[in-house]
Amino acid sequence: MGQKIAEGAPDEVRANPRVIKAYLGETRASTNGGRRG
Repeated sequence: MGQKIAEGAPDEVRANPRVIKAYLGETRASTNGGRRG
């Protein structure tokens, strides 16, 4: 099964680079996904 990659308050977990990379991918973690606006 999977493993825990972050722990803490919801705001801390959402801002964690490992969480962002795991859910959105490395490219989207550093950009807005190519969207404008």
